[in-house]
Amino acid sequence: MLDRLKQSVDQGALRHVDYYFAEHLAAMVGEKEPMLPLVAALVSRTIGDGNTCLDLKAIAGKAALAGEDGAGGIDIPPHAQLIGALRQCSEVGAPGEQAPLILDEADRLYLGRYWWYEQQVARALLARAQGVEPAALDQGRLRDSLQRIFPGTVGDTDWQRVAAAVAVLRRFAVISGGPGTGKTHTVTSILALLLEQTGQQPLRIALTAPTGKAAARLTESIRLAKPAIACSDEERQRIPEEATTIHRLIGVRPGRIEPKYHADNPLSVDLLVVDEASMIDLPLMARLLAALPEHARLILLGDKDQLASVEAGSVFADISG
Repeated sequence: MLDRLKQSVDQGALRHVDYYFAEHLAAMVGEKEPMLPLVAALVSRTIGDGNTCLDLKAIAGKAALAGEDGAGGIDIPPHAQLIGALRQCSEVGAPGEQAPLILDEADRLYLGRYWWYEQQVARALLARAQGVEPAALDQGRLRDSLQRIFPGTVGDTDWQRVAAAVAVLRRFAVISGGPGTGKTHTVTSILALLLEQTGQQPLRIALTAPTGKAAARLTESIRLAKPAIACSDEERQRIPEEATTIHRLIGVRPGRIEPKYHADNPLSVDLLVVDEASMIDLPLMARLLAALPEHARLILLGDKDQLASVEAGSVFADISG
């Protein structure tokens, strides 16, 4: 099997990293699991294609890694036989176990760490989404602020106003829209609304984006939006402008898996605004959420129809859907 996988690398159907991962698992199980190197290589290739898991139902009973003319493929056993063999394999674990590969109840095969990344992101987002309205919220003040900042037109739904209200009323908000739909104006207004709620109490706000270019755009956009917000000069001065990259925010360090800020050393923030969230891959989102303290608000901005991240996991599009 490894010889055939090596030929697939030479033909461009697999990457070298896919082959080496398959070779590593083959060395661990020996000859007793002939299908394991193949599915391991396919899972690795799936990650490289931007997906977080391999749907075994879609490949069972077919030929994998065939050439453009359909020749040279490796036959995959029928579904029941494939699943049965993998469930007996020592290197394939069930959900919640620590193993190189995880096979879930829907017959999806994951790299172990990607299964855990998905669980961490899901738990973190659900905990915030299910959170109750902040106890200190002054609803009367919020109504007045919304009317002043979003005067709107009678009979029309002002979706920017709706988004702003949701972001203040909840600890988690997702704001999706294409270019020119006013996302930055909305989030700048949200910052003004929250600062008006806190009064003289400090509100630690962090602005971040996946890349340096995106962070610079967010900085400039908020700077340009601030003068148009119908708030006091004092509140306007308190609205932050400087955004940084996610890697710099959480302290990603060369040669180290864990960043400086994580669950046991969280960021000192009360509100995190993340722009261009569609560009964030699954591992980075997991690390970012792990670094965010439980009490902190989270606002994700982006375009759910924009191209997904380069690495695996279209987190923003999935939660927007």
